[in-house]
Amino acid sequence: MTLKETTSKSVSEGPAGCTLCGDELSDRMRVVANVFAGSEEYRELPDGYEFRFPGTTEWAMRLTEFIASERSCCMFFKFELVFEPNQGPVWLRLCGGENVKEFIRTRLNAGGQITGDAEVVDTSEDKRSAR
Repeated sequence: MTLKETTSKSVSEGPAGCTLCGDELSDRMRVVANVFAGSEEYRELPDGYEFRFPGTTEWAMRLTEFIASERSCCMFFKFELVFEPNQGPVWLRLCGGENVKEFIRTRLNAGGQITGDAEVVDTSEDKRSAR
């Protein structure tokens, strides 16, 4: 059995839903809206979305902190950070199982990024695998 096989069998995909509620959820959604307000572009992926942020150290730290917090309440997400060369942009990928795209559109769209001013680029599976 390879490492990839072991990892994929040991990580279960739970339903798309946040474990926070009430004031805790409201406070967290303000933080989420603040993070996604900094997104410069987003792309729809087959299993989620990716968002482009400035390639600064400040944004790298903010996104890392965002992921650390989200992992405790939205355990169904697969998070990826991609750092482009030469201090280029940082891409945050949010992926997962069934209903993740809908969750991102409805719950994480607090900043209006998916229907707002960010540039939309629909990527095909071929383009994504070429990275």
